[in-house]
Amino acid sequence: MRHGAAAATAPSDALRPLTESGRLEVREVAGQLAGFDLPDSIISSPYLRATQTAEIIADSNQLLIEAPWPEITPAGNVENVLELISERNSPIFLVLHMPLIALLIDALTGKRLNVPTAAVFSMALPTGKMTGAEIRWNI
Repeated sequence: MRHGAAAATAPSDALRPLTESGRLEVREVAGQLAGFDLPDSIISSPYLRATQTAEIIADSNQLLIEAPWPEITPAGNVENVLELISERNSPIFLVLHMPLIALLIDALTGKRLNVPTAAVFSMALPTGKMTGAEIRWNI
C-alpha cells in the first residue's frame, strides 16, 4: 500500500503527516479491505505519514502493527526490500512510498504502474521466487 495524501511541508520529509483528505482516503480504503483476506500484521516505513496510514488500516481491520522497516523509505533500495520480503515465511502487508512502491511492483511483476496515494496491491509470488508475481487485486 502507498500511504495516504500528506502535507506538502514539515520540518523534514520524514515528519510530513497525513492531511485530513489523506486520512479520509485511507479510512475509505480500510473499509474496502474488510472484504479481503489480509495478513495478520502490517509493517510501515518509519515516516510519519506511513505510520499514520498503517495505524488506520490496522485499527479498521484488526491487524497487529509490527516495528517499522527503515529500509522502506522513499529512497529505499528495492534489492534490500526484496531480501527482507524473501526472509518472511508468511504474507506481508507493507505501507510504502513513491517511488519505492512502483519500483517494487515492477521488480516483482515486471509491470510499471502509476501508484496513487492510498492504493493497495495484493500480489502472489510463485513459490520460491521473487519475480513473476501476479497482481491478484488492487484498490
